[in-house]
Amino acid sequence: AWECEYGAWFAASQKNLPASKRLYEYAVYESFKGGNYRISPFVSDQSAADLAMIYSSTGSVDKALDLYSIVSGLTDDLQLKAEILYRMACIQEKAGKNTEAQQSLEYSLAINPDNEKARIMLHQSEK
Repeated sequence: AWECEYGAWFAASQKNLPASKRLYEYAVYESFKGGNYRISPFVSDQSAADLAMIYSSTGSVDKALDLYSIVSGLTDDLQLKAEILYRMACIQEKAGKNTEAQQSLEYSLAINPDNEKARIMLHQSEK
């Protein structure tokens, strides 16, 4: 699966979103056949978050939020978890889900008090 992750990253860096999305989807969802996993246990958390970002940027916000939620629950990387929660808040705010966005921002800051993007967004939403 790591080969697909690299390929997806390079495709994204060349602005080839359809190829990047397809490679990430293979790595995240299809590369592991077995068990009761919603995503492959062998894919990196960052790659799953990258796929969620692609979903978000192409208008599939429900898919993005679902995948972000799964990855945020699985990752041990607190910096990544805080970033994912910030990204979720951005999507939630755009969708008018202000309470959920505020909760995501507060959780992000509880994990990483130095997350300036989350702090600024939270401050702006409280005005």
